Amino acid sequence: MRHLLSSNTLDAETKLWNQMVYDVRLNISPGSSFHCSEPGWFRVCFANMSRGTPQVAMRRIKDFVECSNFMGRIKMSYQQNMSSLSRKLLSNWVRKLYSPNPDEHEH
Repeated sequence: MRHLLSSNTLDAETKLWNQMVYDVRLNISPGSSFHCSEPGWFRVCFANMSRGTPQVAMRRIKDFVECSNFMGRIKMSYQQNMSSLSRKLLSNWVRKLYSPNPDEHEH
């Protein structure tokens, strides 16, 4: 689940694990608790449960991953749009600042 980490660190893995526990209501164990040195690996353990429980758990994980991917795309799009807007505003400001006729760019 490395692609869902906010950074490639064990702290980010712990944050993702907390999300899974408190938001998704599943306790999938972070790899760091099993001495995995690479962040983003998780262990799913199951035993002694009804037949439908694994399907419910997998649906929750799938929904969480899809939602996280969707939110990531929205965030990336927002950042790109804001970056583009910032460049345009800065460019307009510089053009206005150095224009021989300050009223030229008012429209």
